[in-house]
Amino acid sequence: MNNLRKTYLLLMLFYMGLIFYLSSISIPGLIENSNFTKFCLHFFEFSLLGFLAFKSASNYKLSFLIGTLYGISDEIHQYFVPLRVFDIFDIFADSLGSLIGSLVAYKLTKQKMIR
Repeated sequence: MNNLRKTYLLLMLFYMGLIFYLSSISIPGLIENSNFTKFCLHFFEFSLLGFLAFKSASNYKLSFLIGTLYGISDEIHQYFVPLRVFDIFDIFADSLGSLIGSLVAYKLTKQKMIR
């Protein structure tokens, strides 16, 4: 594994830790947010994860799987956090974001727009 991929791997792991930390915070009124707002937050959050996963693994199927499984584990984790809930709709947004982030990283790498 070259140094650039190691750097992306460390960034991905740090970002996964940040997602876990933010999911651990009980936020009053969070459940009342609109579905569109929640969808956008989850989509963009996991698009970045999918991007980082692809840059560390160089495989868009694997990076999509990593993002999707982490999204599922994140929702299970939130089930046990006060004022947070398990939401299948969030898993859909996480998975879609992970897919798009992975594919964007794949296309940009293939076109040599990023290293």
